Amino acid sequence: MKSLSANCSQGLYYFLLLKFFFLSFPTFVFSQEIKQYDSLYKPQSSHLGHAKFDYYLNKKGEVIKHGKFIYKSEQKDSISQSTALVNSWNGQYKNNIKDGKWIYESQSHAVKIEGVSEASVQYTTSTNETYKSLGYKDGYPDGAFNFKANLYEDKNLVKNTETLTANLKDKKINGDFELSFLDKAHEKVTVKGNATNGLMQGFWEFYYQKDNIKERREYKEGILLTLTKIKGKDTVLNLIYPQSKTINEALTGGATDPLINSPLSLIYSDGYPRNSPYITAQLEGEKILNNALQTIFKYDTDVFKSSSLPLGTNRAFYPLNSDEKDLLKKWETTEANFRNKINTIKTLEIDNLTFVKDSTIQIIINWAIKQDSLKNYIKPWNDILLKEQIEYYNRQGLLIDYARDILENDTITTENGAHVFHYEPKVQEKPNFLSYIVLNFEDRTHVADSLITVFNRKVEELHLENEVLNVNKKIVNKSKAIDSIYKQSLGYDKLYTLITKTKEYFVKEQFEDNFNQFIAEVEVPSKIKQGEAILSSFELLNKTYQVSADIGKRAKELDSLYTDYVFDPFTYSDQVPTRLKKRLYNIITDEMTSQLIGQAHITYQEPAEVLKRVNKIYALQDRLYFLVDKNTIKLERKLRRNKSLDERLTLLNAF
Repeated sequence: MKSLSANCSQGLYYFLLLKFFFLSFPTFVFSQEIKQYDSLYKPQSSHLGHAKFDYYLNKKGEVIKHGKFIYKSEQKDSISQSTALVNSWNGQYKNNIKDGKWIYESQSHAVKIEGVSEASVQYTTSTNETYKSLGYKDGYPDGAFNFKANLYEDKNLVKNTETLTANLKDKKINGDFELSFLDKAHEKVTVKGNATNGLMQGFWEFYYQKDNIKERREYKEGILLTLTKIKGKDTVLNLIYPQSKTINEALTGGATDPLINSPLSLIYSDGYPRNSPYITAQLEGEKILNNALQTIFKYDTDVFKSSSLPLGTNRAFYPLNSDEKDLLKKWETTEANFRNKINTIKTLEIDNLTFVKDSTIQIIINWAIKQDSLKNYIKPWNDILLKEQIEYYNRQGLLIDYARDILENDTITTENGAHVFHYEPKVQEKPNFLSYIVLNFEDRTHVADSLITVFNRKVEELHLENEVLNVNKKIVNKSKAIDSIYKQSLGYDKLYTLITKTKEYFVKEQFEDNFNQFIAEVEVPSKIKQGEAILSSFELLNKTYQVSADIGKRAKELDSLYTDYVFDPFTYSDQVPTRLKKRLYNIITDEMTSQLIGQAHITYQEPAEVLKRVNKIYALQDRLYFLVDKNTIKLERKLRRNKSLDERLTLLNAF
């Protein structure tokens, strides 16, 4: 090996010098003599091996690979020493950019013990071998792509497990595409098709040996026209995809300007509901095609950072009109108002836990739970709306029917039967998806207002109607239960200190006096009221502990969710944790959470008030889950400028 520094005698300095030279390669114009590197090399975080290549140093002293490149790595499984993985790359660089033909090969070896005797051990060596060849132009795959995978046992070919051929141009699949592989059940799957500039074109055929299904799709300029599935001789699915007027005009020779003419997704949608057969019929094929793209661009993942895919379907562009732009702005406040109303009902439930078994209140509480379940449906819509992707969806097609199916009615079931809520937004001349969901959630907000009024009125009635039924026994049992659970530490010291302080305050300052008054009271209405107040406080303490325990568990999940692992050039480890969205995470988990706990410590001792603050911490965690994949730069700036807890809570709820 030729040394990079003749004066380097210490091992640590040499190691750091190699890291500096060979793990960062910015492009620079060739201006120095060609040298050769022949030593350890780490091309990706998951690969460490031996490389041999030519390079030169630019004027800044940076390494520029130029010429032939050979890389090989051998790794043994850390758990099973009977398995090993060998990788080898062979290609060339031109001024630090991949160029010309490259070959990637791998062999995964495993030894299986078949039998053991006193004289010998009988074993079989199986090898999964892959071979990938492709050309490069301007640093990206270009031209013919060939991939094959074979399984060998004791060096004898057993079967071909996968072949994949395609043609690449300008970071896109361009031409014929053929794939054949064995699935987990060792059944054959094949795909054949053609693409132009990445857009799926003509007939694409999928075959699934396991279920003996042939799937045939017809595309035109990336637009999916039909999809048919045949099992044996029987046609089990025959879909003709409904297209908007805009797309039909483009496909029949009209202006193509409304089409994006770029592969945005492997699944074609012109605003189809995600649970409709038009989408679900494509899901299995989408997984297969996505895995194929990962195989093709395994060592060139920058391709996926583009706004379009290397292969996929087309979309139309449906610009928002002025009314829709107003509705899009209105959606954020409408959805936030709706969420606040649901939180109000939850607060009423906390304040009146004694009455939650009442049939009317059960309906209201279950209605609020139903609204919470809508989050699963709202999240994809919020992603589309907040990321301004709505203009790629036909808003007057099947999507509005899907919204109606989900949102037009709510059936709420209780012990006493079912109750149906019907939502009737104001009638529009030309309703579409955007206008429907905005108006529907406005209607739901009005319903929430009415239910809050009913809830409050019913609570007043129940205070007068309830009878004394085993209140004393319930109080004694509840007291023992609360003592038992509060002996179990949460592992979240600040929060545990707060809730145990609340519990001790209630026991020492309120419970004994209240219980004595309850025993001595002779008037039934007053006696009931006092007993229920004690039970309610115990239930609040119980709920406070349970929510606090959940907060502790979720804190660990969020810590993991907001942690990424990066490569550290000093420790040579690719598992060094780093915090994602550090400013946002610290403001919420450290500053705001600490403010809420501190505020509760100083200002509140009543169980109900402390639980409300604990619920606010829980709600902050909800926002962290929601914000993990959102662009929060502007929000972080606003949070940093506003130190008021209330203002920060308002900013988070409005996002």
